[in-house]
Amino acid sequence: MTDSTAPMGSSAKNPVNVFPDGSPSAALGGVQVFQATIQGRLPGGRPASDEQDLNLHMFCVPAEDGDEASFALISDLQVSKGPWFLAVSASSALLFRNRTDAPAPNVDGANALLKSLGPWASHALYDHLALTARTLLAAVPGCPITIPVETPHPHLTEIRKGRPASKQETDEV
Repeated sequence: MTDSTAPMGSSAKNPVNVFPDGSPSAALGGVQVFQATIQGRLPGGRPASDEQDLNLHMFCVPAEDGDEASFALISDLQVSKGPWFLAVSASSALLFRNRTDAPAPNVDGANALLKSLGPWASHALYDHLALTARTLLAAVPGCPITIPVETPHPHLTEIRKGRPASKQETDEV
């Protein structure tokens, strides 16, 4: 295995075989939950609805790791029902079969990856977010929020200049 064909995140001295023959050229490099909260809303805030509102948001961010391009998918699950609000956020590094499969580490490359890999990756990310959300719900008796088994349709949000777009700039794909 040469350095140009080694999976990103590995080297010729320390190969990582995350790409068996016949697998796609990209993979999720693990999922890390970095934020989770559940709380009742305080009186005087936004009016509470008895309908459950569930949203799954995703965006992709570029980073440079020395001479290698790297990207992370960020996913956020937000659920509200009645006076309750639950949110869980997670990230996952993207690994590539070889360096030539990775786009340039810039906003355009990140947005292209989001469009092509976001719908596929949303299932794995949602499973991790839902697991954490269900764990939170188990610790709060009486909370009416439920977490569906089926992955909801993700809202894919392109970034601008290295940050998620504001509501006025959002280009949902």
